[in-house]
Amino acid sequence: MIKVEEAWEIIRSNADKAQLAYAVWHSAKRHTPYEIANTRKDSIGIHRKDKQIIETLTKAVVEQKAKKLLDAGGRIPVGQLISSTSKETAFVYFHHQLTWSEDLNFIEVIH
Repeated sequence: MIKVEEAWEIIRSNADKAQLAYAVWHSAKRHTPYEIANTRKDSIGIHRKDKQIIETLTKAVVEQKAKKLLDAGGRIPVGQLISSTSKETAFVYFHHQLTWSEDLNFIEVIH
């Protein structure tokens, strides 16, 4: 089960590795390309490659949304965890205990 107090460090650490590797990942439904623009102690800059937009995912948001996911029983509809697709996609992509359902309509905790 995902632990709220560990979620940020897991996500930030994986984002650091992705930035070093110049990794590009895609949103689950529309396959929008993203990459890490920057990582800081309390934030990650997410670059949407097709529109040259950078959004910021913060430690506070990660902790709040990890708790929301747990409170929802470990399964929540896509778009209802974080309203920004880039932030929600990074949240799932960079946490090893999260995935999308087979139909791509839910974010789920891997047990």
